[in-house]
Amino acid sequence: MAQTLDAHADAKRARTEEVLREVEDLADLLDTRFSILGIRFGVDSLIGLIPGIGDAASLLVSLYVVALAVRAGASVSLVFFMLLNILIDAALGLVPGLGDVIDVFYRANARNAAMLRRELERRTA
Repeated sequence: MAQTLDAHADAKRARTEEVLREVEDLADLLDTRFSILGIRFGVDSLIGLIPGIGDAASLLVSLYVVALAVRAGASVSLVFFMLLNILIDAALGLVPGLGDVIDVFYRANARNAAMLRRELERRTA
């Protein structure tokens, strides 16, 4: 019986770590994958340049990151702060021109991935 519980706990940890890696990989792609002149940016910044649909597409992908965090077992308070980061990012993105520049530096997805990692590490410590 104890072996079954240990195996179940190990499988759950492995799934959580897999989801966390997916969140971090996606956050990297969205916020920091590329660099020009030492400034890191991601696909989110590039998509945001497309008038009308760019910011909406970025918002949907960011919400997917939150959904992955929920799957990994994120607390309600963490999900709230992740959604707040996305809301701030989306609001800043609405400012024509300046919003695209700010988006490069705000990096909501990277912030959210880091918050998720910290929460999950605290739980397992």
